[in-house]
Amino acid sequence: VNATPVAPVLNNVVLTCSQTSANETWASIPNSTDYRFDVSLDSSFGTFISGYQDVSVAPSASPSAIVNGLTPGATYYVRVRTVTGCGISANSNVATMSVPITRTTDGGVTWDNGIPDNSKKAVFVCTGSIAMVTPINACSCQINSGVNVVVGVPGGTNTDAILKLENGLNVFGTG
Repeated sequence: VNATPVAPVLNNVVLTCSQTSANETWASIPNSTDYRFDVSLDSSFGTFISGYQDVSVAPSASPSAIVNGLTPGATYYVRVRTVTGCGISANSNVATMSVPITRTTDGGVTWDNGIPDNSKKAVFVCTGSIAMVTPINACSCQINSGVNVVVGVPGGTNTDAILKLENGLNVFGTG
């Protein structure tokens, strides 16, 4: 009986704020002859990181793929397929290679993964104008479309507010 190969199951890889390479591992699939590995900045895999599309990974007792050249603070998406004599599996689940992310929908009053610090990426997902009233120290920051974050306006209510970033700031759309 020729069965469709089983796709591996991937786990998220947690990165440090300055990490530029990572190793994704998965359990070996019986009778695999190869694995095909993809990396993207897009969770839909509309584009791929140069050199990381359909990369061949030799089967082993503990298969893994090392990804080099990561931009610190960015989120990468990875997936893999199993190749056997019966064909190629569907894509695995999509896993991330990322620093821990914490999101706010209320302008920084509450965060879904704890208050940002220099090990986390702070993501503003609410809409409208946000006047920060407390300092935020984060590995990196993402401000989604429709969000206007006001930091440290002299003479305002948030004079002491500071947004300190270790790596980068990504602004999507307009705020």
